[in-house]
Amino acid sequence: MNTTVISPTCSSPRHERPRRPTPCVFAVAVAFLLAPAVAFAQTTNGTPDDQPAIAPQDDVIKLFDGKTLGDCYTWLKDSKREDPRKVFTVSDGMIHVSGDGLGGLVSNKRYRDYHLVLEYRWGKRTWHDRENAARDSGLLINSNGIDGGYDGTWMPSIEVQIIQGGVGDFVPVPGKNYDGKPLPLSLTTNAGRDRDGEIIWQ
Repeated sequence: MNTTVISPTCSSPRHERPRRPTPCVFAVAVAFLLAPAVAFAQTTNGTPDDQPAIAPQDDVIKLFDGKTLGDCYTWLKDSKREDPRKVFTVSDGMIHVSGDGLGGLVSNKRYRDYHLVLEYRWGKRTWHDRENAARDSGLLINSNGIDGGYDGTWMPSIEVQIIQGGVGDFVPVPGKNYDGKPLPLSLTTNAGRDRDGEIIWQ
């Protein structure tokens, strides 16, 4: 029941900001120009999708064709499925995420049993509360539940952190299911605590 989401962000739970979701099996190249977040999750018009999740077989599933946002929709905390500030755009064969707002780019289809390949590049600026902070984004995988299920921003998921100094950390992103109840979320790994006392993958 996983889908795909790419989220821009200007803060992080570590800095009292919501977290984001992550993806499936495909080859994706994404360039972040500012302080975005990327995630892969699943929803269809805010309701559960009863279509079976796609499991990659022999071929690579490319979520990004280098020209469009593909079979994905945007979700921003303040404008929901509208993107009036053009937070997500495509140019020069890359997805550019301005980071001007909290949210993500979400796949319309669900995926399972995948191995994700993601390329990213930092941009030059950050926004709002994070204007003078480290550039921060994330890839949200195994996303389920409702759009904005976590603080109106992301679906419940596991974030693969993309923050300067902490790329690759796993961060649980709790949130609500379609029935409004907390969605069970678990991750089994060897863990420890970072300098802020947060639980991190070893």
